[in-house]
Amino acid sequence: MNNKNASRMLAGFFKCYSKVWRYRGSYINVKHFSASSIHRKKIRKILDKSQPLEPARTRFAPSPTGFLHLGSLRTAIFNYLWAKKTGGQFILRVEDTDRKRTVTGAEKRLCDDLRWAGLHWDEGPDVGGRYRPYNQSSRNDLYQYHANELLQTGHAYRCFCPSKQDAQQSSEPTEIGARIGGCSSDCKSLPRGEVQDRVNQGQPSVVRFNSKQERVIWKDLVYGEIYVKADSGSKMFNSIADTVLMKTDGTPTYHLANVVDDHDMRITHVIRGTEWMPSTALHVALYEALRWQPPLFSHVSLLTDEGHNKLSKRNFDVDVASLIQKHGLLPEALVNYLVLLGWSNPDKNDVKSMQELTDIFDLKFTKGDTVVTTEKLFYLQKQHARRRIIAAGSDPSQSHLLDLLVQYLQKPAKVSKWDSEVKREILGNRDVDLYLRSILLIDPGTYDTPRRYLDENNYFFRRAKAKTTQQCASPATDSEFISPDEASQANSLEDGGSSTTTSASLSNQTLDLTYPAEVRRMVEQIVENDKVKKALSLWHDERKSLPRNAHELHETIAGAAVTCQNVLFDLMIAHATRILKEKGADTEGRSFVLKKTPEYKALNVDFHKYLRSLISGRSEAGPSTFRVMAVLGYEESVRRFSPLKAKDKWSQFPVALLKGIDAKVPGISVGREP
Repeated sequence: MNNKNASRMLAGFFKCYSKVWRYRGSYINVKHFSASSIHRKKIRKILDKSQPLEPARTRFAPSPTGFLHLGSLRTAIFNYLWAKKTGGQFILRVEDTDRKRTVTGAEKRLCDDLRWAGLHWDEGPDVGGRYRPYNQSSRNDLYQYHANELLQTGHAYRCFCPSKQDAQQSSEPTEIGARIGGCSSDCKSLPRGEVQDRVNQGQPSVVRFNSKQERVIWKDLVYGEIYVKADSGSKMFNSIADTVLMKTDGTPTYHLANVVDDHDMRITHVIRGTEWMPSTALHVALYEALRWQPPLFSHVSLLTDEGHNKLSKRNFDVDVASLIQKHGLLPEALVNYLVLLGWSNPDKNDVKSMQELTDIFDLKFTKGDTVVTTEKLFYLQKQHARRRIIAAGSDPSQSHLLDLLVQYLQKPAKVSKWDSEVKREILGNRDVDLYLRSILLIDPGTYDTPRRYLDENNYFFRRAKAKTTQQCASPATDSEFISPDEASQANSLEDGGSSTTTSASLSNQTLDLTYPAEVRRMVEQIVENDKVKKALSLWHDERKSLPRNAHELHETIAGAAVTCQNVLFDLMIAHATRILKEKGADTEGRSFVLKKTPEYKALNVDFHKYLRSLISGRSEAGPSTFRVMAVLGYEESVRRFSPLKAKDKWSQFPVALLKGIDAKVPGISVGREP
């Protein structure tokens, strides 16, 4: 919004006469007003939106003392989004000064996890930048320089007192030592000459902060102005006094390195968790002692479980990498989920890509702890998986979007353990990868975790038993195929709720069909139709080339399904016409008129319910029946209609299944006979 448009929007708030108002260096012609506080807030909101955001420099500064956890990843995402929203830079800095606690390989894994989440830094250890190096272990000269600067200005002093371990064996600390926290004598009162002599003699010492502030004030973008007095007894202020800045080995503590690096790297915004708020007073005091302008601070909520306990390995999968592998998470789903934890989304729609989040992101974080539950995570996972699958099936250049989903499904599907003959019969010329992609393309809306998805679609990995007329039986359990019991073991914490209904739930259920004899006859006619056979014979003919990408695969399956549907349409028109004639109804008219009749609609429902039960062992819900048959192929589809091999004739199917039109089929409830 430019200033001219802002002026027009503001006109309704003002009275009487014009005046030039200067706001943030810009002059806007508006009408003078005497407005209420509500109007003033609206005016400022409009003016704020009319001003371009200044590019921010944010940073994520993990320590390689462990692996990335949820809270840290969320902090990194917040910093990344604000940098990108403002057209600024996102910096990765590795705070590896604590060499004793550094874990081998942790830095690489941190970088890998961040890249997996879609975060790409403008400056960092592996990409370089103007303010390199970006590992604190390589910046010690800079810390030494500023520590000496604090010593020279009297804002720091050398302490020669023994460490805590040594102090336990020495005399009790003095009253002064107890008050100033860790110094067992008043080292800050030592003359400079004596201090220099001790240093020259090689006596070990630390550099402590000599706080001279009576109060520390800073403005937090979430909690407002924070004011800490020296005599308040506040733990936050007491943490400032005599804090160690440089250790005896000449390396900095976190506090000095953090402040020096943020200043040196021109960081404008520090977005971090509320657990760091007690340290902020010390950091602001250090900025003042070094006569530097501090960055803007924004402290975001702490993540807790439902009992308001901080997330830990005991109550949640806090390790990002483990969480990803355990639940087959998509990066955009996890990022979307974490951003919504403790941030006020201005949009009603919560399903957002990284770019969509960037477009609407601001620093309006919520106060207080944020409770973490998994329901929202798996909801977002399902929505983002659907986006991926639809995009891959629509655009040949987006086929790679299925790669991660297929990777997650490979192991639990256990296709590699299939018997070679079974694999040949089901897969034909396809490999497992193409088979899994086919399933994803026809059922894009149910993926939330790999096991739950395979549970929902287990009929692609298990053959249904031969259907008797007494019941719609569930598919047979084959030890080589995935077991629904195994797929349903995950509890609510792991998979976000109880398992979805599988085909096993249809055991001992009967099909309620209005026209059972008609649908049996149509199934027979469909299977014997040459067009259907040709359309569904996709995977066993070596002369046919396989689809090259997800789009071609989607079109191949869809084309086969359309052919089958056209054949079925003609059959149902014929059967609906006969039924209507027997009822004495007028059957004159075009097919689209007959398609609207209750008889046609009932036939359509009955047919797909019955056909689906034969193929998958379930009668309700699921992908398009003909698309399922296209994925299975003609031979495998027919094989599931009969306990005999596909080469056997249809007439050899169970007699009860193919009795004449007047046959009463046990297990099929007849609503009304034609």
